[in-house]
Amino acid sequence: MNPLFYVVYSVHVIILLFTTFGCLLPKRFLIYHILFVCIIFLSQKVMGEKCILAVLEDKLSNHDSKYTYNYKTSFLTHFGSLLGFQIDQKHSIEITNAISNIALAISCIRLFILNM
Repeated sequence: MNPLFYVVYSVHVIILLFTTFGCLLPKRFLIYHILFVCIIFLSQKVMGEKCILAVLEDKLSNHDSKYTYNYKTSFLTHFGSLLGFQIDQKHSIEITNAISNIALAISCIRLFILNM
């Protein structure tokens, strides 16, 4: 497997964690979280609901190996299978969007309304 694949995959995990938990950061970082999540939403709309990192992972992965990643399935679907649970594509996208929207809403509320 291409070593660059593991770099891209690791970045993907970090981005997933930042998108999910960035709303818990100190107030001075919330604007970065808000902008980042908005950029992710915009890039997915431009790419037709595909994640650029998932597409890169697909290009870099060796499809003959145990790890075969297809950008047509979501990151959460594959990550869940690594942890031993199955999520179909439709529910994976819905869960990912819900988590991102909730985290974005929390950041906006903390930054603009509660001023915490």
